[in-house]
Amino acid sequence: MPRGPMKSRTPIDRFPKGRIDALNDGIFAFAMTLLVLDVRVPLGFSLDSADALTAHLVSLWRQIAIYVLSFFVLANLWRASIARRPRREHLTGTVLNLWLAYMFFVTMVPFSSGLVGRYGEFQPAVVVYSLNMITLACLVIAIRYLESPADMRAFGPAAGIHLPVFIATALLAMAISFFEPRHSMFAYFLNFASYFRGWVRTREVTRRWGSTDTGDTEPGRKA
Repeated sequence: MPRGPMKSRTPIDRFPKGRIDALNDGIFAFAMTLLVLDVRVPLGFSLDSADALTAHLVSLWRQIAIYVLSFFVLANLWRASIARRPRREHLTGTVLNLWLAYMFFVTMVPFSSGLVGRYGEFQPAVVVYSLNMITLACLVIAIRYLESPADMRAFGPAAGIHLPVFIATALLAMAISFFEPRHSMFAYFLNFASYFRGWVRTREVTRRWGSTDTGDTEPGRKA
C-alpha cells in the first residue's frame, strides 16, 4: 500500500529545559544551605564565660573561611551555569546527562567543604575538595559548549575568563598541598582577583556610556 511521505528523523531533543532549571536551582539552594551546618558549636560543649565563647569562635576560623569560600564558589558556579544559555525549550539526552552529573557533584560540595574545613591540614582533604571543584568547572564548560548552536560552538566563549582561573587555582591548591596543606586553600582566594577585574571593567563601561544604560539598549544609544 502506498504510504505518505517519510518524516525526517531528528535527534532526540525532548527533555524540557525548564524542569532541569528548576531541579538545578533547588539543588544549589539545598547545597548552599547545608554548607553552614559545618559551622556550629559542638554538642555538649560548655561555655562559662565570654572569653571562652570568644576563644571558641576564633577556633572556628577555618570552618568559617571554608564556608564563605564554598558559598562564593557555588554562587558563581550557579551563575556560570545559567549565563549565555540559548533560548531553547528542550535539551538532548547528552546535555541532560551532563546536567545530572553536574548536579551530583554540586551535592558533593557540602561533604568536600566539611572535609577540608575539619581536616584541611591533611593533603587528601585538599585534593578531594579541589577535584570536586575542577570537575564542576569542567562540566559547566561542557554544558555551555554543547548547549550552543552547532555552528557557534567555541571553547573560548564556553569557558569564559573565570572558569579557567578557577581551575588553575584548584590545581595550584592541590600542588601546594603536597608541601604545605595547611595553607593551600588560600590559593582559591585568587579567584576574587578575576571577579574584581570584571567589576572594574563594568565600572569603566558604566562611566563611559552613562549610568542610565541598563544594557537593554545598545551602548551610546538611548531608548
